[in-house]
Amino acid sequence: MKYYQDITLLPDTEDDLYFLWEKTYQQIHIALVEIKDAHNRVGVGVSFPKYCFSGEIKNLGNKLRLLSASKDLLMELNVEKWLSRLADYVHITRIREVPAEFEVVMFSRKVVKSNEKLAKERSKHLGVPYGDALASLKEGGRSGRCNLPFIQMTSHSTANAKSFEEKNRFPLFIEKQNVNKMVGGNFDSYGLSRLATVPWF
Repeated sequence: MKYYQDITLLPDTEDDLYFLWEKTYQQIHIALVEIKDAHNRVGVGVSFPKYCFSGEIKNLGNKLRLLSASKDLLMELNVEKWLSRLADYVHITRIREVPAEFEVVMFSRKVVKSNEKLAKERSKHLGVPYGDALASLKEGGRSGRCNLPFIQMTSHSTANAKSFEEKNRFPLFIEKQNVNKMVGGNFDSYGLSRLATVPWF
């Protein structure tokens, strides 16, 4: 990762930070889909320079960083075009070189199954009624909840949902891990990876 571009979210009294994360990241996701290769790999990763998951404070901050080994790829992404409708609420820097000194981290998606989904799987696997499986999960303290920072996202590909809102909205939980060395690789269409690392500065 040699180049980066920062996007700072600028909430106001009417549009809070969570709302801006949802609108901004949705556009980033669509932009990344546009540049993925034939194997669904993306050469642009994301970082959250103000990510905080400590004690009572658990949030992403107000800054998103796009990183790539290729300056041309960030130029092809053309984030200014994708965020043009949010121009009053975001500040986008020019593409810059990554500094020589940085920490190494990995930002990945944490998939959390709901109690209902877990109960359906347990019911099928163990051959017990769904209601019993759900009650067992609740009694055992199992939960589909997660306290990681997240962005509310909209999926355009989920089928068989009862309503537009139900089929489209889901929390994208984002986990940060400190690692010892840079590991190359590609990213998914959210700019996240379970293998590839990014500089954090």
